[in-house]
Amino acid sequence: MKVENKTPISIEENTFPNRQEATLCVPAGCKLTYQHAEYWEQFKSIVEIGDVNGDGEITPSDAIMILYAYFGVNQVGFNSAAADLNGDEEVTPADAIETLYLYFGVHSETNYYWYVGQTNPSTMTSISPIVTDMESPGWRLIGTTLPTYSSSNMLWNSNNVITTGSSLAKQYVAIPAESSACPRDGVGNDASTVDMYTRLSDITISGISYKVYETVGKSRKYGLDTY
Repeated sequence: MKVENKTPISIEENTFPNRQEATLCVPAGCKLTYQHAEYWEQFKSIVEIGDVNGDGEITPSDAIMILYAYFGVNQVGFNSAAADLNGDEEVTPADAIETLYLYFGVHSETNYYWYVGQTNPSTMTSISPIVTDMESPGWRLIGTTLPTYSSSNMLWNSNNVITTGSSLAKQYVAIPAESSACPRDGVGNDASTVDMYTRLSDITISGISYKVYETVGKSRKYGLDTY
């Protein structure tokens, strides 16, 4: 089992009934925290993401194991969940590089994403699917710098809104919590026709917190203003 939260959330005794037989993968530097958290400490073993060989340390040996796995070499003791450092649900050389960053104490640049679509991102565990066009629902790359205010800058604008019966489907938007950006109606309709967004609980994916908004569509365009 893999978690992305650096701080253990509160769980009940029966939340993970088979935890005594399972390995828990936690963010780098958080092993001790989970070892002292109620019920979390009952997992059979707790390893940090990046410690793919389970020796309790993140070293170049872990990076080498990741590369072997990428090229299809079977290895005893290899933990694939701990090897997916960037959270893209694949084990690639990029994960090996992230492991070396951790070992040498180098912080790699963070890629920020934002989401627009009909699926509630609160149910997601990874940044997927990643899309590049402006008409498809999914996650889009913002870059390594969060957007700054620009009243004329629309990050997304689409006519492609799924309808449900006679009314438009709910739309969801997820934005990095550090950003002051907010969703808006992309047409610029007045208050009587503009969609109303509700702020839901924040989520954490791949170590990044996202604020989530939900709306019931009334217009046919949606956008994200960099406020």
